[in-house]
Amino acid sequence: VDMSASATLALGLPWFLCSLGVVAAGASLLQPVATVAVVAGWIASGPIALAGPVADTLTMALLRLSRPTDAEHAYLRSLWDTVTAAAGVDGSRYTLRIQESAQINAYAAGGHVVAVTRWSLQALPPYQLAAVLAHELGHHLGGHAWSLLLFSWYSLPARAVLRCARFMTRFTLTLLAFTSAVGFLMVASFLVVGALVVVSGVPWLLLLALIPPVIAAFARHGELRCDRLAAELGYGPALIEVLQHSAADGPTPPRGLLAAPPTRMRRIRPLAAHLEASP
Repeated sequence: VDMSASATLALGLPWFLCSLGVVAAGASLLQPVATVAVVAGWIASGPIALAGPVADTLTMALLRLSRPTDAEHAYLRSLWDTVTAAAGVDGSRYTLRIQESAQINAYAAGGHVVAVTRWSLQALPPYQLAAVLAHELGHHLGGHAWSLLLFSWYSLPARAVLRCARFMTRFTLTLLAFTSAVGFLMVASFLVVGALVVVSGVPWLLLLALIPPVIAAFARHGELRCDRLAAELGYGPALIEVLQHSAADGPTPPRGLLAAPPTRMRRIRPLAAHLEASP
């Protein structure tokens, strides 16, 4: 588990506590024994979500992944086995999937899921696709995939309540804005005061607003670390070519593998040059 994965787990604690409160509040409507069982079951559901078949199913549903054909699987497996063998890792533990997308991208998700987009599979030459897979292996070896899944899973109840609250607030204020300006101002003031009271009573809730930019910063660190692993495995030049292709497509590259390609290329080039010069 590297620094990026550790930060994800640490920053997920406030969301976990909020979700625990939501689950406990909902379970309190049941009998005491059932309440304890529901809360304990929800806490235990995180490790269950990381289990191979469960994580695979969740990942396929959330990212809309599909199983490769026999020919596609054989091709991907041959590249993946080459990459994992170079890293000294058992590649058979990982599940290979495809996302129907026209972008250059790939994902390390769930417990042991590695997915590439259809475009990457069909358009990238083998050595470039292998570089992409080497980068995704870095995410798995650093613990990024399972820590992010755990973060997302335990934050689901709190996020669901927050989205419902936002929807109801916007709906109410919009409705009042069309009927009564005075009513709109009264409700808006009541909501602001209520939010201040809640935050003053539970000040650590303010951490929820600070979590996204901090996680993004650590995610960028994780991306650079995965690039370094790919370069150390000999895929630095190929990964630079992929990043150049992405940078040429437009100023806003897709999230994930190819975020901020210019910065990543500047970091990879010296390492790749050093490794090529080494005997």
